[in-house]
Amino acid sequence: MKIKVGYGYDIHRLEKGDSSLLLAGVKVSSPYQVIAHSDGDALYHSLANALLSIVGAGDIGTYFPDNSEKTKNMDSREIVLFAKEECEKRGYEIISICVDIILEAVRLSPYREKIQNSLSSLFSLEKEDVNVAFNTKEGLGAVGQNEAIEVTSLVTVKKD
Repeated sequence: MKIKVGYGYDIHRLEKGDSSLLLAGVKVSSPYQVIAHSDGDALYHSLANALLSIVGAGDIGTYFPDNSEKTKNMDSREIVLFAKEECEKRGYEIISICVDIILEAVRLSPYREKIQNSLSSLFSLEKEDVNVAFNTKEGLGAVGQNEAIEVTSLVTVKKD
């Protein structure tokens, strides 16, 4: 059996605006909105990058360029499903997911269960195999100044 771990990262700028953020398709009330070419779901983007790293397939910009009209306002669920399929067609089974959302602007703990449920459903995993963590930058840098959101992801897969 072969075990691999993929790492993914994404960052998006934020701007003031009475809106919501998308995290794994879950709408999070926020006084900030994401500046993005697609729907700006940084969690899905980070996960897609992690999945693509498992099979040495580059990053999401390779397949979904941010200067293409075809990807304008794109549903990021399509991006992560594409990356998931890239792993599965090479015989990899996703066995665990760990994400860390780094955001100063909004307290995310009330959304943990919804985000975890969204991911466990999308990837057909038990809830115990999906961890969703939240952090801040303690006021430092772009995230700490409410100018950005960052997400890191680890995905573990196996292949018989």
